[in-house]
Amino acid sequence: MAGEDVGKRIEALENQNAELKELVNQLKTELEATEKRLDEIEKAAAAGGGKQGGGEGKKKKKDKKGGGDGGAAAPKKDNAREKEVKAAIKEGGKKAQDIAGMHDMGGMSFFALTMDNCKGDWELLQHAMDGANKEVDESGDDRKGGAGGLAKCLLSTDDSKHLAMYFHVPKELHAQLTLKEWVDAMVVGIGGKALEMSDEYCKYEAPQNSDKELFPLKMRDQAINQSFAFLKSKKLMPEEDEDDYDMGAMYEDAGIEW
Repeated sequence: MAGEDVGKRIEALENQNAELKELVNQLKTELEATEKRLDEIEKAAAAGGGKQGGGEGKKKKKDKKGGGDGGAAAPKKDNAREKEVKAAIKEGGKKAQDIAGMHDMGGMSFFALTMDNCKGDWELLQHAMDGANKEVDESGDDRKGGAGGLAKCLLSTDDSKHLAMYFHVPKELHAQLTLKEWVDAMVVGIGGKALEMSDEYCKYEAPQNSDKELFPLKMRDQAINQSFAFLKSKKLMPEEDEDDYDMGAMYEDAGIEW
């Protein structure tokens, strides 16, 4: 009888795993379709803008031949920055969509997220946080954002300068873990200081220190590992059994840090 009970439990866990994996795949498919549609809309808008602005473009070329005012480099620089801002907002929103889905499936509320497009730039990290906390229009096509009620730490590195960590712990989650507790646990041994701290938000920066072998990427990984251990000690992580191991693998497949 005991053997039959174990067999039934294993079968139930396998069925649950299969359902969760199917849901993750559905979420990924929906996200890819939405991103493709948004890209098509952006391309169409850009093409329309180009046609409408044709006369102005000819005028600028004429001004350049005649000497112009020497300000041609400024718009190019502004356009590059605009692309960086859009990329940061998109990355923050996409990561938020992922963790919101993971929260619905596994119940976790605390996440450490690596931000590849922000490059340790605080302005870009702010745009990423805004993108993550953006409310989602349930009737719209864009599903990015929706993580305003979840705790998160956005980690971004300027590989030759510093590690930037932008924390957000909503007041509703302070009973489980306060902002200061999480910050203190993650920054052990990496140095640095808090640039700003409020009840819910903290901007923390750790500079590179070659003498102590503290490099931005190394500090980022150390902070993530320390967060994992601390959240686990506070029972804010899934228990380690066969089923939760598969959940962890799915988190990694979706690009989510623990």
